[in-house]
Amino acid sequence: MNELIKITEQNGKRAVNARELHAFLESRQDFSNWIKYRIVQYDFVENVDYVLLDKFIEQKGRGGHNRVEYALTVNMAKELSMVEGNEKGKQARRYFLECEERLRTLPAQLPTAQLESRLSGLERMIAELKGIVLSDSKQHLTIDEAAAFTHLSKSHLYKLTCFKKIPHWKSGGGKRIFFKMSELEAWLLNRRIKTDDELESEAATRMITGKKQKSSNKYCHE
Repeated sequence: MNELIKITEQNGKRAVNARELHAFLESRQDFSNWIKYRIVQYDFVENVDYVLLDKFIEQKGRGGHNRVEYALTVNMAKELSMVEGNEKGKQARRYFLECEERLRTLPAQLPTAQLESRLSGLERMIAELKGIVLSDSKQHLTIDEAAAFTHLSKSHLYKLTCFKKIPHWKSGGGKRIFFKMSELEAWLLNRRIKTDDELESEAATRMITGKKQKSSNKYCHE
């Protein structure tokens, strides 16, 4: 299908430039009066059916000025084409209908920025899964696998091994470093923080024990 009128993306939504549509429809009215009259006549709503855009236009030898552009939804562009009442309007309306039909039959497509963001998120998720979904039979990890498993950088792991702050193993030649998964798990979980309930329970136990000891000491003295 040939592109009669360009459909672009504006704020994540498909949009049509009103000035380009006006030129295609070959309206006898000038653009400014045409678009303003159509908006009032058919109750189009700003930021719902269209968006206003300021565009700076340079003029040779005369500086420049701001020109207001209208980004229309495809539905508004289709309606404007229909009410134009000429052959060009019918052609534009059929074109927009065909575009909508093609969009329904194609897989959903996301804007490039959203795709890149999702891909980046998937890459991070894969990196995390490498550290979590390890085979039960694999108990010895390389430095890369240990970094993924612990979420620590390789440089930090090397520093910890250098200062003997983390349990590790070396190959026969001493050039390669390995880690036992069970030892890494124990190292990661060696500083458990107790809950408030546990602390309160321990404090209550100590109070009861203390009272019993005082009572026992009193009887002994008597």
